[in-house]
Amino acid sequence: YQNLGQRFGDGDHCLCFDYKIYNDGVQGSSVPINIRLHLFDSSGNSIYFETYATYTENDDWIKICAPIGLCDAGGVLPSNAQGTWKMPVGQDCNYFNNIMNNSSAVKFWIDIAGSAAQSERVGIDNICVTSGCGEVNNDGAYCCEGDNLVQNGNFENGNTGFTSAYTYQTSVAPNSVVPGQYGIVNSSEAATISPQWQVQDHTFCANGSNSDFMVVNGRTQQAPGTTSVI
Repeated sequence: YQNLGQRFGDGDHCLCFDYKIYNDGVQGSSVPINIRLHLFDSSGNSIYFETYATYTENDDWIKICAPIGLCDAGGVLPSNAQGTWKMPVGQDCNYFNNIMNNSSAVKFWIDIAGSAAQSERVGIDNICVTSGCGEVNNDGAYCCEGDNLVQNGNFENGNTGFTSAYTYQTSVAPNSVVPGQYGIVNSSEAATISPQWQVQDHTFCANGSNSDFMVVNGRTQQAPGTTSVI
């Protein structure tokens, strides 16, 4: 994911991923959220892409494509029909372009309910950098056009090609993926972990069916001021 602007800042590339909210951490109601994708540089500075529309745990998988581009001479940040890039108040194009050109990490927003007493679970799948991202494909037959520059973006190779501050749970058993852990599972394994996880890999590519995806159980009751990176 590094140095996206330097490599693909032509306005015709997107960083795409599939996202599903399984549990928003709030009982009795659905919390609408704007999905966010953060880019960080090595100093910890960040910019983020935020969807215009909100989504809840009752919604199906959604494919998000964030355009890879730079802040233009008029100060306008890259955007598309799904959302727009944002940066901290008071910063300028130099700040945005520096992070886009020197990105070192991609992080997905998971804090939905904003409280400690919560169990938030989301799914992330089919991460890729692709060209020609004017049309978003949600028909269940999604693949990257050409070579996918993201290693193991569909998680079919298991727990490899990425790192996480969360703990990987290798065993599949009832309630085995506890808060602060993640797993790479298929639909039957997800149902074993929790009967509420009735889900299957939602995409099928020309080179074969996809069966695995990432499930994440959001960390709860962390000490104030601490963070965990998925």
